[in-house]
Amino acid sequence: MKIASILENQKIEKRIAITPEIAKKYISLGLEVSLFKNYGSHLGIKDDEYKELGVLILEDEKEIIANTDIIVQLALLEGILVENEKDKLEKLIIELIEHPELNLYFLPNINCKLESEIITATGELLRPDRIVFNSNETIIIDYKTGKENNSLYFKQLIKYQNALIEMGYKNIKKILVYTDNLTVVTQQ
Repeated sequence: MKIASILENQKIEKRIAITPEIAKKYISLGLEVSLFKNYGSHLGIKDDEYKELGVLILEDEKEIIANTDIIVQLALLEGILVENEKDKLEKLIIELIEHPELNLYFLPNINCKLESEIITATGELLRPDRIVFNSNETIIIDYKTGKENNSLYFKQLIKYQNALIEMGYKNIKKILVYTDNLTVVTQQ
């Protein structure tokens, strides 16, 4: 699984979401960490310090956003997250990637697409949360919050499946993940 952070709006937030200590923790959990060039330089943290830990330093924010599973930003002063929600979100992310029914889909170097648009033959635009491409199967993973509604959500996943079949993919597995209680529902 890939996790990254880009620079905060430094007019309102001088702190960074991924310190070298946090990067080391993420890497020890098997995550691939990417940061924007000079990410911590305003705090005296050089890119080389991150590189020594195995962090990938990139110069293109769009590339970072397009090629990562999770973007970690503080967002505290803008009112998006309050302090206790940040810890709760970090715990949820770790629980998701370590979940026994999901951890295979977050291994390093896995071939996957995140929030990638699929245009069907009829012109409908679909955007599955995560598609994992293995040699023998394709896995669609969709994350949901709130009340479980398998029949409604699997209808959405079947649309994704049909689009992938039109593209030539076979043996498609569909997974719903309810993030509120970490319930995983699978359908072949």
